[in-house]
Amino acid sequence: MTTGAGMESFDTEIEIVGSKAFLSEQLELIERLAATDAPVLITGETGVGKELVARTIHTRSMRKAKPFMAVNSSALPGDCFSARGAALDLPAGGTLFLDDVGDLSETAQAGVLKLIQSQRAQPRHGGDMRVLAAANINMQSAVDMGRFRSDLFFRLNEFSLHIKPLRERREDIPLLADYFMARYSKQYGRGVTRISDAALSFLKRYHFPGNVRELRNMIQNAVLMNDRGVIWIEDLPLDIVTRTGGESGAEMLTLKQMEKRHIQSALDYTGWNVSRAARILGITRATLYDKIRTYALAKP
Repeated sequence: MTTGAGMESFDTEIEIVGSKAFLSEQLELIERLAATDAPVLITGETGVGKELVARTIHTRSMRKAKPFMAVNSSALPGDCFSARGAALDLPAGGTLFLDDVGDLSETAQAGVLKLIQSQRAQPRHGGDMRVLAAANINMQSAVDMGRFRSDLFFRLNEFSLHIKPLRERREDIPLLADYFMARYSKQYGRGVTRISDAALSFLKRYHFPGNVRELRNMIQNAVLMNDRGVIWIEDLPLDIVTRTGGESGAEMLTLKQMEKRHIQSALDYTGWNVSRAARILGITRATLYDKIRTYALAKP
């Protein structure tokens, strides 16, 4: 599905959105993996969208009409796959997704390995199904350190897919921000239609340690609390407003830099209606004109 220039997405509950540069690298691989029935290990930092990719692989596969079951590996009882363990209602004919697979206990690792090896049509074990897994740690290092079974790692890593962190694909930030803005504006009935240039500039500089999930939460909150139709800098979390990020880390802004950007945001929001911008900023028109000259601001 194509949703516009430079952006494509899948029709999943939350779509995979990004620039063509990013998606051209990912979509073909996802399609190829969907056409197989082998285990896949999806790697990437927290919040990059590993479960979304797993769901997309499932919905594009021959198993799409069967259940998709996402499981937090750290919450699995060690004996959940054993004959005497607590029953786990596995997705017969569908896909089992093991999130944070590196957190599996030693006993659970043995059970997952047996499950993958057997794949017998037993109701107790969910019958024929596919196993996908995700990790936010270096699994090879976990194997080398003796924390994860090498035989299970090789089974899960038959195919692999790595998702880049958001800071390494900054061109996707405006597309993702617009997507989440439209999605949550419709969901909450808020009528938010635009992100100001100044607010978007901050987002593009921020390093997003929480990746796409952090951006989604940020925009969702800004939309929910918004009654002006535009997301301004002040609608973003305070730490985002006061700190901007780059690949080398965070950069503190001076008060003058903050004031300049805030004034620019107000002018952008009002379409350079100085009287209205001055009222919003709580200053006189004369003072605003002085600051426009001081900061050499110009109407785009």
